[in-house]
Amino acid sequence: MIKRVYIRNGQIFRRLSSHPLWEGACSAALDQATNIAKNEVQVLMTPNVKTGEMRNSVIVTKLGPKKAHIGSSVDHTLYVDQGTGIHGPNNSPIVPKTAKLMKWLPVTATGKPGGSAIYARKTAGQTPQLFFKRALDRKLPTMLEAFHREFMRIIRDAGVSGYGSKR
Repeated sequence: MIKRVYIRNGQIFRRLSSHPLWEGACSAALDQATNIAKNEVQVLMTPNVKTGEMRNSVIVTKLGPKKAHIGSSVDHTLYVDQGTGIHGPNNSPIVPKTAKLMKWLPVTATGKPGGSAIYARKTAGQTPQLFFKRALDRKLPTMLEAFHREFMRIIRDAGVSGYGSKR
């Protein structure tokens, strides 16, 4: 269960935000939370792994002590995560741009193209996997707990009396 810190007239925030350990606590909590999210994204991707390229491409980019971005270093992750065709952001079938038919080879279990070619005038596309959203939905309480632990540590270190956690 997540505990709450009760704040009276903003006093505790002013005292904590000026504390020398504040930036470090924010940064440490953010590191913990983003690693929790990154690991969960990779866990959610595991059933779909053929080569491991997409799972291994999940990266955390820290944009400062209080901001980070979780993403991927490979372009096709966007299409797998958000979907394509009628299932994707454009909400329309995939059709060839210059030819009458599209052609592709199915992917084998090893991740390599193989088998008979597939021809189509249009395709519905791929349903979204929503790895990133599902990871945040599943791990948000754990991520918030990481922030809570760091901020409670700062409250103790700052010697703030009369404020604390209540259930």
